[in-house]
Amino acid sequence: MKPLQLGQISYLNVAPIYYGMRDGQLPAWIHLQPGTPAQLNRWMAAKRLDAGPVSTGVLTRHANEWKLLPDLSIGCSGKVLSVLLISRHPMHALHQKKVFLSNESGTANLLLKLLLSKQKVTPFYHMPPSSGPGPITPNADAFLIIGDKALTEQPPEGFEQAWDLGEIWWQTTGLPFTFAVWVVQSDLLEKDPLSVQQLWQTLVASKESGLTALDTIANHAAPQLGITRNAARNYYRQLHYDLDSSKLEGIQTFFKQLHRFHLIRTIPRIRFFKPCCLQ
Repeated sequence: MKPLQLGQISYLNVAPIYYGMRDGQLPAWIHLQPGTPAQLNRWMAAKRLDAGPVSTGVLTRHANEWKLLPDLSIGCSGKVLSVLLISRHPMHALHQKKVFLSNESGTANLLLKLLLSKQKVTPFYHMPPSSGPGPITPNADAFLIIGDKALTEQPPEGFEQAWDLGEIWWQTTGLPFTFAVWVVQSDLLEKDPLSVQQLWQTLVASKESGLTALDTIANHAAPQLGITRNAARNYYRQLHYDLDSSKLEGIQTFFKQLHRFHLIRTIPRIRFFKPCCLQ
């Protein structure tokens, strides 16, 4: 059997979902491919991956090609701590200022544009030439930073204001925000539904192992990030990894608002893989 190519976000925030796989539950027929969210989005779109996490915002372009795997996501109900807008100015003063997006992101960029549009703020958006904010800061009025860097890097001099995008979403909608979901290629599902079923079961079992070991995961992540164990534990406890009705409502609200503010052309229809035990 040819190994299934499974994407894995290269940030430590997804460690709970892959914990069981790293702890001896990774079958030989699954091959992990780590990458940034933006890389995994491209690889899924190019069918270099059979399944894996994709940025929720990317579903707006590929909803017909992928199906969501149930009960797997990453997001927050309030602060996320790892998706931040760092700025020289108050948010309302960013109109027609230079705001640099993240070239590692698929959803955070869309979320930032939406939140600013709702405040009637229209900056000049730029994409940085590299993955770090350092080279762009002399020309930036604000920049988006995500993932492990948002947890560890200190803002450059002059950037004294920071906003957590997950927290702003929660304050304005009262709904969770889901940054990534796990999907499978629709054509693979048609050809080999049994393998998809086994893949989903493996991922869910791996996640369940991880959720019982959050302190262990945090203690391991803390020295890698250069933060305290308490800070790492707090970070993991901020995150959600399921995909219940409230998370789905948050995703649908995100899509509807993106459409309302002309940031996407159509509202995508979310389609799920239906495991046999959920039929």
